[in-house]
Amino acid sequence: MKKSLTKQKDSLARLEQSRGFTLVEMVVVIGIIMMVMAIIVGNLDTAKSQSRDRARVSDIANLSLALESYYARNKSYPDTLDDLVTKGIIPVIPRGPKGEIYKYVSLNTTIGVGNVPCHTYHLGAVLESSKNEYLDDDSDFDSSSADSGNKYPKQCGGARFNGADTDPTPTYDLKSKY
Repeated sequence: MKKSLTKQKDSLARLEQSRGFTLVEMVVVIGIIMMVMAIIVGNLDTAKSQSRDRARVSDIANLSLALESYYARNKSYPDTLDDLVTKGIIPVIPRGPKGEIYKYVSLNTTIGVGNVPCHTYHLGAVLESSKNEYLDDDSDFDSSSADSGNKYPKQCGGARFNGADTDPTPTYDLKSKY
């Protein structure tokens, strides 16, 4: 009986000694949890950015199809993207995930008198990251100047822009095939 009582006292003493965590153990565990959370939050931001860039590229592809449909009907590209809505090609002009307006300019290779139709376009969207696989497949066309070195001196509508893939404004851009 005495042995049994001694064993119970020893068990109780061990239990009292190992009742909780030390302050150092708690700080280490909290530190590990914070590091894991920082990694997760960082990856979430990257995933959100990539998702928004995918949406922009998809919008540009859809606008390109609408522009080709407009060209098939009218034998020229529209002066502005608003003409796609006016002519009933698309119901509304898409905007980027953050509300940004996509870049568009219609161009022609010749300067003519009067109403010369535009036979090419340059369409683009600024992406959030220059490290994006979509930038490998775009046109990287520069329609930003109308000088003598530019193949498209006549601007029918829109605003010229540089489709370069460089920071701070990496631009995914498409140019018409004509």
